[in-house]
Amino acid sequence: MEAARVANVSFLGSRKSKRKKSRWILYLVVDVKRSGAQTTVFAESISDGQNKKVEFAIFSKSAVIETGDFVSKKGEAYSFLRRDTLESIEVFDGHSLDVDEDVPDITIDDSVIPNSPDEMTKREFKHFHAPQMHVKAMTERYAEILRSFAKRNIIGPKLVTHYLNTAGHTTAIGSHWTPRLTYFLICLVDAPMERVQSTMGRKSAGNGHSQKRDGRNRLPQETPQQADEEPMGIDDLIRKLSRLGRITRQGD
Repeated sequence: MEAARVANVSFLGSRKSKRKKSRWILYLVVDVKRSGAQTTVFAESISDGQNKKVEFAIFSKSAVIETGDFVSKKGEAYSFLRRDTLESIEVFDGHSLDVDEDVPDITIDDSVIPNSPDEMTKREFKHFHAPQMHVKAMTERYAEILRSFAKRNIIGPKLVTHYLNTAGHTTAIGSHWTPRLTYFLICLVDAPMERVQSTMGRKSAGNGHSQKRDGRNRLPQETPQQADEEPMGIDDLIRKLSRLGRITRQGD
């Protein structure tokens, strides 16, 4: 209790506010268990008079916290002074402190869409779960945004990436979105990945168009599949034929 006073932590009095505001609560670390890079911290509150017990895990190669240390908690965030660097940090349960060091120096093309969410690296995971934004808050926020996009037919990693960046939305660490990161985001919030195209409208339009055309208007080499397509204009032909070489238009 004396240490809490030295840390300038206010204690709850008998007067209770009508509106509860989120505030930092001081905890004392009563036990620390390590297994490989994982450190599980057990702490007990000492500044609210309720002696609440919490448990959270962090990942680090070095010992960053010990029994007897102080931890402050507000909401789902934990703050403490690292023993190895004496740096004040803020983390969430499951946060890795060595993200950049644990990942091999490999080149990833951010414009290439992954084949599976399992391809996410630890370095990329920080874009979805960081002290600045918990993954839970990230999911709730972007689920609503992507639902709004889907209503406007803005679907797919590349298109969604464009609109996210245009609107000023960023990842959990404040970075711009890339098609690769947006793919993981779409998987995270279970949003549609591809546009659903209606085949009924195409068939109806194709059948109606075929009925209007007769044999005299159909080119000899035209196949039944080509007959259902829209008529091709001169400009369209020039664009297609230009792929074979230089095409000069002299007149209609």
